[in-house]
Amino acid sequence: MGDDAAAAARRVQERENLRHIIQQWNANRLDLFEISEPNEDLEFHGVMRFYFQDSGQKVATKCIRVPSTANSRYVIETLVEKFRPDMRMLSIPEYALYEIHENGEERRLAEDEKPLLVQLNWNKDDREGRFLLRRMDLYNFGMSYEGGSSTLVNTLPPHPTTPIPTKDQPFQRKLSKREKKELKKQEKLRRANEANEADSSVAEKLYTELPETSFTRSISNPEAVMRRRRAQKLEKKLQQFRSKDGGPDTGGTLKIYGESLRPDVPYKTLLLSIRDNALSVVGEMLDKYGLYKEDPNNYCLVQNVIGNDDGYGGPTSPQKEYILDDDECPLAILMNHPPSRGSIMFHVRRRPADHGPRKRKKKPVKGAGGGGPGGDAHDHRPRDPYFLPDRLPFLIELGPDGSELGGTGRQHQLHLNVTEVGTDRSTHTGGQSLQLFGSNIQPRHCVIAHTEGIVTVTPCSRDADTFVNGQRIYETTILQHGCFVRFGRIHNFRFIDPQQDERHHLIDRSGQEKAATGGPGDKQEAGGDTVSHAGSHSGSQAGSRNSKSSAQERPNRIDQSFEGRGNYERYPAARDPILPAVLEFREESEDAFLHAITTDLDPTDVQFKLAPTYTLYMAARFRASTHYRPDLSPTDRAHRLTEMLTKVAAMVQNVIHSRHGDPTSLAFWMANASELLHFLKQDRHVCGYSLDAQDILAEAVQVAFRSLVDCMQAELSTSLPMFLEDRDDINEEEGSTAHVLSILTNTMALLRRCRVNAALTIQLFSQLFHFINMWVFNRIVAETHPNFCTRVWGVRLKRRLARIELWAEKQGLELAADCHLARLSQAAMLLHSQKSAPDDIATISSTCFKLNSLQLRALLEKYQPMQDEPKIPQDLIDNVVAVAESTADGLAREDGREVRLEEEIDLQLPFLLPEDGYSCDIVRGVPSGLAEFLNPLQHAGLCSMNPQPSSSGYWTIYMHEQDMRPPPGPRSPSVMSNRSMSIPRGEPEIHIIQLHKSNNGMGLSIVATK
Repeated sequence: MGDDAAAAARRVQERENLRHIIQQWNANRLDLFEISEPNEDLEFHGVMRFYFQDSGQKVATKCIRVPSTANSRYVIETLVEKFRPDMRMLSIPEYALYEIHENGEERRLAEDEKPLLVQLNWNKDDREGRFLLRRMDLYNFGMSYEGGSSTLVNTLPPHPTTPIPTKDQPFQRKLSKREKKELKKQEKLRRANEANEADSSVAEKLYTELPETSFTRSISNPEAVMRRRRAQKLEKKLQQFRSKDGGPDTGGTLKIYGESLRPDVPYKTLLLSIRDNALSVVGEMLDKYGLYKEDPNNYCLVQNVIGNDDGYGGPTSPQKEYILDDDECPLAILMNHPPSRGSIMFHVRRRPADHGPRKRKKKPVKGAGGGGPGGDAHDHRPRDPYFLPDRLPFLIELGPDGSELGGTGRQHQLHLNVTEVGTDRSTHTGGQSLQLFGSNIQPRHCVIAHTEGIVTVTPCSRDADTFVNGQRIYETTILQHGCFVRFGRIHNFRFIDPQQDERHHLIDRSGQEKAATGGPGDKQEAGGDTVSHAGSHSGSQAGSRNSKSSAQERPNRIDQSFEGRGNYERYPAARDPILPAVLEFREESEDAFLHAITTDLDPTDVQFKLAPTYTLYMAARFRASTHYRPDLSPTDRAHRLTEMLTKVAAMVQNVIHSRHGDPTSLAFWMANASELLHFLKQDRHVCGYSLDAQDILAEAVQVAFRSLVDCMQAELSTSLPMFLEDRDDINEEEGSTAHVLSILTNTMALLRRCRVNAALTIQLFSQLFHFINMWVFNRIVAETHPNFCTRVWGVRLKRRLARIELWAEKQGLELAADCHLARLSQAAMLLHSQKSAPDDIATISSTCFKLNSLQLRALLEKYQPMQDEPKIPQDLIDNVVAVAESTADGLAREDGREVRLEEEIDLQLPFLLPEDGYSCDIVRGVPSGLAEFLNPLQHAGLCSMNPQPSSSGYWTIYMHEQDMRPPPGPRSPSVMSNRSMSIPRGEPEIHIIQLHKSNNGMGLSIVATK
């Protein structure tokens, strides 16, 4: 059974692999030529096009449906019936099926080969071909096509005969055995050449008579296929010019001029390594120009050095030409050439007949212009090919939310080369690369090319998430100075190009010169532009042929602006009125996505505790935008938004009800429910469509609050008996108040960890302080043993309460503690103070104003004086109670409260939802931990979050109170912007405020600001 299961699993995997290959084929093919899905036996079928040309006839084509099990013999029989080539023949000749490609390559299919599989394998190699049905009798004897007629050519060699004497040549000697053997060898070679010419003529005629048109082609999108082929060719080339020693990449692009090969196409741009020699460059140029049959040895590569004084003025201008030897490397020559000695152009020309190998020290070609010193200028031994590092563009690393790292981010220079971005770094070709790691970084993610002063980024596949200024790209995109680039989900970089910045300065300066000097400046600038565009190579000489004065001034400017590459802060940050990030999710996975961030979520696994809130808010913004189902009408979009938000609110409410006994979950969801409620109420686009959700969330917050209070009160009830322990030793603090303070401390830590709103925190601790006050006070006034109404217990209570009040003050809760522990505190003061003389009545009434008449009478009548204390007079008790009846009791009745001895269990205060103090007012950019929270969901395909580095960073951008005026300062550079970045940044205005507090508490105190 184990072997059967393994075989079944292998078969399922094979079927899946085959399905993937077929899907790749179908993605670029017309509907007619799509291949069906494989069945359980891995069989499939598809329509194929076949070609046939009989002698003297035009090329014919037929399309037939071919199963994957059909071999060549079966297909040939079917094609013979379709084309009917044997209608006029007495006998049926032999036929064969050939695979022919446009470059002349051909191959005969064996009888047991399956044409549909052969065609499917073309997709793997990204090549196209045609299937040609051939008559083997014509093929064996050769068929020459001239003027549409066919002529049979006998290719059998003539028998060598003895020459017959003639008048002019009376006698000829017989050939020796060696000469006969040599003649036979030459004849055999001639026959092979003739056969090759016949074969190539057949392939050539097949493509010339029926070229690739909308009728004959099978590819649905030839442009996309060509782009993919170029990308794969680029990948293969990249493997060739990586450094073997782990150093920087050693390659780049180079313009090679081939006007002698085809005048209408003056040059081609090749991707070369510094190890690619002149012979290989000539061969590649011949291929580029379609001269496949030309021998590269008949051509040569000519190096042309142009002086940078006057530019390239034609053949008569000062220049030097050299014919490169076959083993010399043009790109290495170019990169090692000093810019001060002019620029270099390379031309492919036919090799002179008298040219031969020469010595390494080059001699100027006859007729060339003035010479120059040779020496090290022409020493092309490989050395560091990069120069002027201060002028190279670079990427500066940003934080995951797109924020600046304050000079600590990595800087990656982009040399005149191709830089690979991805996780792979081959051990045997460790060239220049930007190696990143992450779940959404592909092994070969994208390619950054620096050529001709332009830097571009190209994703290697559609799965390679690459963003420029917050927009995902799928094709080659030019990077502008100051733009933001993101690879994957969290790898953010800023692109800095000193040369672009320099050009802004030159434009500004030239504008000032024009204003000062007038017309001549225009002509001079135009002339400089002409020189700068006469270059012949890729980027390494870009900008090097400007005027001498400009070249002399650049180094100082570069040194000042880019010294140490740490001065990038001078480029203003982006400030677009958009959210710091956007989130998308599919409609079919909506329920799974929502359950993953609500009911199935474990709060202890979440680093950023408000991650569900920000995720749901981004989801709401996505559902409200036209990016979600652009075809929907506004009414349908509003209904779907309302339904989703109501569903979310119900899920949050259900999870709170289901975890009513878990303080961690309750604090977590109370914070998230209140924050999400605030987002929905304040968002000016969403608030009108989320009224039901707002009501549910408001109720959910209150339920979570009440449940959390019950949990904390239950914990306190187990520790408060220690608060009334009868002990005065040195361990009193540890035994009496330590447990209570521990519960309060843990509760505060939980609320802060969950980032609960400050107002909710104050309300919750008000409930806890009231519970402590109620529990202890009711036991003091109760008719139970022991009697706590003594001076000793007054001192103890006062001392123990002082510890709680001190803790509250440190937490910023002193006002809540003073208010809700007041009755217990005043009772302890009453027990501790003097209360025997008539003068004490006023003191007691003024200090114990929170105690009502019943409570004062119970405390005074239960009071047990010490041996050195007199008994409390009854008239003093009556007078104190009388004062309380007119003050404290009257206030209680006015408030609608009953005058009672014991404190009420519940604090009679309404629950209030906070109006402010939410995290969105202080959070900037993508919060730390939000990306980690969403990573598992993104890996599961439930959603996709994309930070927007060009955002202003505010989460309140769509809220009612948000000031929508544009922020001061220039916008950040973007792909569509070419404004100068030289606008000075204004200094921020400093305001001094003073905070006056009654005590030294921190955190949640109410303070006065002046």
